[in-house]
Amino acid sequence: MFTYQIMIEPQEEWGFTIWIPSLPWCISEWETIEEAMINIQEAAELYLKTLNKKRKKIPLEQSFNNITIDSKKVFEYA
Repeated sequence: MFTYQIMIEPQEEWGFTIWIPSLPWCISEWETIEEAMINIQEAAELYLKTLNKKRKKIPLEQSFNNITIDSKKVFEYA
């Protein structure tokens, strides 16, 4: 079983974009998060199947570090 981190970005005009940083070009855009999640799952499966069929190395999850930004500092007025 492979586990990958996904990134979700709401779009201003329409829907959501979801991508998998560890799988370059594995991207899904749909109107709802639920639809995008279903489609990114299918896209990732196809992506990995294609790599396997071509005998290419399957990327393992990269490690990500998080930082926390104090929202009060972002929205404070000068």
